[in-house]
Parts: sequence; C-alpha cells; structure tokens
Amino acid sequence: MRFTADSHPEGYLIRSYGSGSLRIGQSVHESAIILSATTLLPIPRIQRACELTMDELDAMLATGPQVVLIGSPHADDWPGPQWRAAMLQRNVGVEVMNTGAACRTYNVLMSERRLVTAVLIP
Repeated sequence: MRFTADSHPEGYLIRSYGSGSLRIGQSVHESAIILSATTLLPIPRIQRACELTMDELDAMLATGPQVVLIGSPHADDWPGPQWRAAMLQRNVGVEVMNTGAACRTYNVLMSERRLVTAVLIP
C-alpha cells in the first residue's frame, strides 16, 4: 500500500503544545489564540474560557465553523451562558476540553477537511 503525506497546505496545523506554548507552523504562541484553516488570531487578554466575550464569538463565527473547540488548561472552564446560547442559536457545535485534547481534535478535524475553529489557551 502506498502512503502519501497530507500536509494540508491550505490550513494551519498544530505542530506541538505544552509548557505554556503552542507551535503553529513555525511560530510559537504563548497566549490564547483563535485558530482555523485560514485564521490565526492572538487573543492575549484571555486567560480562561470563562473570559470569552461576544467579540471573540464574532471573530470565530467569521471563520464559518461547523464546530468550535475550546481548549483550556483549567478544569471546569466554560464560556458564559450567553456565549454558549449564541453559538447554539447559530447551530454551531461547541466542545470544551483540555488544551492537549483540543489540539489533537483540531488536527484530526482539519485532516478530514471539516470546518473547525478552536480557541486554544496554552
């Protein structure tokens, strides 16, 4: 069986995560980011998912996601109810998990060419 590498040239992939940083392509990010196939937006003022505002929601929705992943190193760190309700009204699925799991899930969904956007907090 012949294998070919799928580098996904038209989108951002997470190369590594840990120790308070994320490596996206050749750049390292030490603060929160919004990430999709075509968007890499630093959001340094965000330290926890519960701090996400409608501004971040608008930035994520502009990427046209089917699903939004929220990765946080803090247990039980959810966006506020208004934020979650706004996503549900727009029929966008939201999954909250630890940052490592969100990074892995994001890469899998990208490899499947799914419309995914992630908020990642290192």
